[in-house]
Amino acid sequence: MVAISEDPKGCEITMATCLAIIANLSQLFEPCLLFYGICVQQSLGIKSSMWKVICPNGPQLSDAKPLFERIDLKPIGGAKALGLSFIT
Repeated sequence: MVAISEDPKGCEITMATCLAIIANLSQLFEPCLLFYGICVQQSLGIKSSMWKVICPNGPQLSDAKPLFERIDLKPIGGAKALGLSFIT
């Protein structure tokens, strides 16, 4: 983990790498998870899929929000209490 207060340049590189990975994964998501791939691309300001490596240069995040709803863990806990072995 890189702390911005300890290593601002290292943090910048780490964040840029993460954004590049997310941008490229959005292209992989698009054929099978069209809505989610497009949402990520819009949040990163990517105009269209190019089917080549994307190296975002200082993207500005806009309208960032979770892609998926949080899973309620209460039903899982209840299944474990009943001794259902298929729940890990």
